[in-house]
Amino acid sequence: MTTPPEKKSAGDASSPAEPATEQELATAIRELEDEITGLDRRIDELGKLVNQLRRDEDVSAGRIHAREIFERQQERLALDTQRLHCVNRIKRLKLGLLDSVDSRLF
Repeated sequence: MTTPPEKKSAGDASSPAEPATEQELATAIRELEDEITGLDRRIDELGKLVNQLRRDEDVSAGRIHAREIFERQQERLALDTQRLHCVNRIKRLKLGLLDSVDSRLF
């Protein structure tokens, strides 16, 4: 006697994703564009902060901000990478290269 195959739940990661509707794609793209706007704002803030820290530095007076500058630059690089990820995801959604809006393929 054979047992019937198990049914996979809708949330199962191995189940195929359903294609996204035009409305879902538009919503996903809009959300990614909003995220890019927020990232751009934070990137600009970090750039201004780094410039301010550099202007404030005075080695002879003992005001050195090397660590803070380095950490802000690292944060900015991470945000740049997140921004690029969002831009690329929008391109893939527009080209139809992702199976669904929730696809984990990057």
